[in-house]
Amino acid sequence: MSLPTDGVTASPESRPAPEWAAVVIASRESSEVLMRTLDALAHAAVRPLLVDVVINGNDELALACARRLSPRPALWPAALQLRVWSLALGDKAHAINTYVHQLWPGSPVSFFVDGYARVRPDALQQLATTLSAHQPEALAAAALPTSGRGAAAVTADLHTHGGLHGNLFALGAPALQTMRSLGFRLPLGLYRVDSTLAAALAFRLEPGRFEWAVKRNIVFAPQARWDVDTGPWWRPATWQAHARRRQRQAQGDLENWAVRHWLLLNRLPAEGLAPTVEALVQRWAQQDPEGFAARLQGGRRRREAWQRLSQPAPDRSAAATPPQLVIHV
Repeated sequence: MSLPTDGVTASPESRPAPEWAAVVIASRESSEVLMRTLDALAHAAVRPLLVDVVINGNDELALACARRLSPRPALWPAALQLRVWSLALGDKAHAINTYVHQLWPGSPVSFFVDGYARVRPDALQQLATTLSAHQPEALAAAALPTSGRGAAAVTADLHTHGGLHGNLFALGAPALQTMRSLGFRLPLGLYRVDSTLAAALAFRLEPGRFEWAVKRNIVFAPQARWDVDTGPWWRPATWQAHARRRQRQAQGDLENWAVRHWLLLNRLPAEGLAPTVEALVQRWAQQDPEGFAARLQGGRRRREAWQRLSQPAPDRSAAATPPQLVIHV
């Protein structure tokens, strides 16, 4: 199936930057869920806002979204612009890399939103205000989860250790400019995208120059809230999704320790993390065999995750395919 495309637009530097920008990262959502996310963003757009919807690995969703957006919803504010992009590779890390290095329009603040997260009307303003109040030290502002399974536990962990929650957070222009200038990219295939990005930001993306200061560099906006739908616990699909999540979390544990070994223990450049998650974890296993072996003792799922990650990386050559602009409204 081929996508209608206007081609990649001109570089952000050739046009005035919007006051606010947002990127919605989607892949497996239904078009109904994605449209509810976009409608919520429209109601939260109290300043001129450019939203880039980056749909990775799902041409059908990109086409369905384009059909729903043409014509433009009448109740959306005139200051809201929206671009829908389709990426050939289905990978969240690749979607974030593409936005940072190719699509970011140079705005002072950019909001990162998962495709199924509906921001509340004041959420963007809360994030922007919190980030601005703590600059120049703060590079990012994190929202705290208020709905969904495990929200209380995640909130407690973030208060204790700091970091980002991937459903909703904001990056300031200095963070995005540094990511571009250093060539920082998240490893493809990564599960713990938010914690890896948070670890890099904790060092201001330069472990060789700055000390770890996660709570200074990433500040909380506790009133910036969003909503997600959760399926009934008794449905088989809910339990299947939970089982898959447990498997991915085991891989995420190995990812986090590999990132810790590279950034925190060795203070090596953030842009050198690795091109893929397989390379990231395999390098840690080679450089720290005793520490790696000790972590594998933590359970069967971690050993199974290592069996997958120790294999050659799958074909991700589609990452080289430029993003296709499907619609601009």
